[in-house]
Amino acid sequence: MYHRKSLLLIGILTVVVIFSSVQIANAVQYLPLWDKSGYKIGEYGTVTVQDYKQNTNMQIKNSIYVTVKSNSFEHGLTLHLLETEINSGVFSGQIGF
Repeated sequence: MYHRKSLLLIGILTVVVIFSSVQIANAVQYLPLWDKSGYKIGEYGTVTVQDYKQNTNMQIKNSIYVTVKSNSFEHGLTLHLLETEINSGVFSGQIGF
């Protein structure tokens, strides 16, 4: 099962992030978390995911992948999220709009 979260970009398009490697049952908060509610063309958005079960190696920064889709780019692209600190279970990455 996939979990989806939409983000409305101001007057431009809607972006949906789909992640299959992160299960909502394992998540601390509703996922993903964006750094703000809307973006303009040329800005970068940060996606942050908290999932302690994806912290598979406590000695290194782990990584996960999410798929970012929009209403104008339905095939989407894969976004790599890197653990923010060793053994944190918090993953973050940026995407340009």
